[in-house]
Amino acid sequence: MHFENYIEDGFEIHFYKNLCGEKFLNKIVVKICPKGEASSRNFIKILLEEKLNQKLRISNKFSFQELIRADVFLPIEVDFLEREKQQFKTPSTKKLITHF
Repeated sequence: MHFENYIEDGFEIHFYKNLCGEKFLNKIVVKICPKGEASSRNFIKILLEEKLNQKLRISNKFSFQELIRADVFLPIEVDFLEREKQQFKTPSTKKLITHF
């Protein structure tokens, strides 16, 4: 699937540390703007989360999936921003934002 048909080029990636039990886990939230109809958004969100969590490689040695299993990261979440609420200055803005 080609996601560029369903989401805008710009994005924000937010990094958090969440307390889960007695351990801090890293959490990543990807915020994107959808293109087109709202009816397919949930489907696109699920597919994109699945692809990111399964296919992302942190390095040649570690896949993101391995770091989830090792309790280093929580699964990546995708949130949609409405076009009028988006914080991107231009459609191609890419931001990495830490919250710790």
